[in-house]
Amino acid sequence: MPAITYNSQSDDTWDVLGTFIHICEKTALSFWPVAGDVVVDLTEEKWELEIPFNNVRRSHSFTKPIDYGVRERLPVMKRGEANPYHLSEHDIDAAMHINSMLCNGIRNHATGVAVHGRKVTLYYGDRFGLVISTLFDLVENIRLLVRVIAAITNAHSMALGYAPFLQVPQTGQPVNLDGMTLSFPNTSDVCGNLKTRSYNIALEPYRPMWLPDTPVGRATTVVRVRPRRSGAAFGPSLIFKYSWVNVGQANEGEMTAEIHRKLSEYRPDVLDNIANMICWFNGTMEDASLPRVFFGDVTSSHPRLFSGIVMKRYTPLPELQSASAFRKKFLDVIRGHYYVWEYADALQGDISLNNVMFSYDGGEYTGVLCDFDLARRRESVEKDLAEEKIMRKRFLAGEVVKLPSLPMLAKSSARLTTCHASYKANIGFPFRPIAMTSSHSCISSWTS
Repeated sequence: MPAITYNSQSDDTWDVLGTFIHICEKTALSFWPVAGDVVVDLTEEKWELEIPFNNVRRSHSFTKPIDYGVRERLPVMKRGEANPYHLSEHDIDAAMHINSMLCNGIRNHATGVAVHGRKVTLYYGDRFGLVISTLFDLVENIRLLVRVIAAITNAHSMALGYAPFLQVPQTGQPVNLDGMTLSFPNTSDVCGNLKTRSYNIALEPYRPMWLPDTPVGRATTVVRVRPRRSGAAFGPSLIFKYSWVNVGQANEGEMTAEIHRKLSEYRPDVLDNIANMICWFNGTMEDASLPRVFFGDVTSSHPRLFSGIVMKRYTPLPELQSASAFRKKFLDVIRGHYYVWEYADALQGDISLNNVMFSYDGGEYTGVLCDFDLARRRESVEKDLAEEKIMRKRFLAGEVVKLPSLPMLAKSSARLTTCHASYKANIGFPFRPIAMTSSHSCISSWTS
């Protein structure tokens, strides 16, 4: 842990840590450099919150639309290419603290301060990368140090990096992520109805939060929640999924809602095999008040949207108790995958261990296809496959062509063909015996 932390209590963990001051090296001052109090008028430092550059917005934003009127009054530091240089030893220490803060808890960014002798460096990290300030001398530029301290001690939870919908208590008591309120003022259900919803985080010791492995990128976080009001849909068995997605990707909430609407019309019997979504929302960097918005446009950076989904909680695959239950669940998932492609015109795109789960109701196992964050529309998939087929024919004919690199498309296409062939082969026919002696061997073969 850093030498100095800004939090509710001294033994707080990374998930509720506000910010930090990392003392790399201490130095003794032979004289006291300040004769009197240093006074800084912070009102001079306040800027109007104008957005320095345009960004991409989608429907059903997390907050109300922003007025993009005047943008030119906010001073913006223009930047060039992201610098991939190797971090120094002191930079690595601070970067690791930023990494620990971003990979624990529900937050959008993290900040910290490193002090090396008399030199002070500020650090900022989010889902786009790490930003390091120009160092300054704390004696020669003591007014800058006062500004840093004022910014930290006057920062609210969102300024410290927590997600805007996470209501961190302001009571002065120790803060714990378990029990905190998630308040979503503008969420949409599968029918497109907008509504304000609130949930409480309900952590479980035997099934902890799903945390991201890396601070940069999608950084998907999954946590169990329960409705604040009694009688809410599905009672307490809900989860909240939060991530930062590329603008070019299909929105998971929007895609899931569209799949539910189409299957409700054509194949309502398949809905039990598709993850049941309660509500969803998304928003831009401006909606999240991400400090990176005010850094100016950074070359080589890719815009992202934050996306949140509340859905019914399902049980992961390793908790199946028998080979027969696995067989039933597997066919259910392939059935859902098949009809999503045929009737909802979408390809799920990511069949993996964590995306195929099951529910157990009334003594019966039901397989459920989850996670449509990498889903693609059928029109887009078929277009890419057709282009790839043409390119390969030209290549085999002896033309010098550059084949497109489509690893995800090829993987999705192979899974689509295999899964649908398996499903069609088993429609109306009993399963053939599986050459396995126990449920353990069945599950082991799947995970391997």
